[in-house]
Amino acid sequence: MAVVLAQFAFEQIIYNMEQMGFFRFLFPFLLTLGIIYGLLEWALGGEKGRFPKSVNALISLIISFFVMLWASANPGIVSFLMNISGYWFIAGSGILFILILLALVGVKTEEYFLQSQWGKWAFILVIVAIGAAIFFGAGGSSLVRMPAAAYSSQLWTIVFFVVILALVLFILGSEKGGGGGGGQKEKP
Repeated sequence: MAVVLAQFAFEQIIYNMEQMGFFRFLFPFLLTLGIIYGLLEWALGGEKGRFPKSVNALISLIISFFVMLWASANPGIVSFLMNISGYWFIAGSGILFILILLALVGVKTEEYFLQSQWGKWAFILVIVAIGAAIFFGAGGSSLVRMPAAAYSSQLWTIVFFVVILALVLFILGSEKGGGGGGGQKEKP
């Protein structure tokens, strides 16, 4: 009986938060405030900051209020943020599980990804691809106005082919003495 009451109470709290606009207005506002302030501090802050913290906070606050205004006209932001948060959680859990399994069998992933130059770029490309897949899978395409040609399967086939071709040329060109363009020959 106590478990049922606790479950009902939690559902009621979530329902009340939804009715009061927490998810549609407050949370996008706070998320934007945190992201913009963090980016401004990272890009313009530091020891010799170009702007004082108060200016960064004011800029973040103003942009966050504009995002809240935008969210009032676009109720799809709630479903987008809900979906993208869930998908990031699933992807992060999957990556963590894979890393745990690799560690159990003795594979040191930092040796493969972070020690070599191509490994760093491969790691970055995988993260960007996962992020893009999650963004568009969560409904991000409905928030970004894209031309009709961007939805063409032929366009994405060409993009996929060019990316694979660029990766092959990069790998062949980075090998010492490789036949690819841009490779450095060993000195005698």
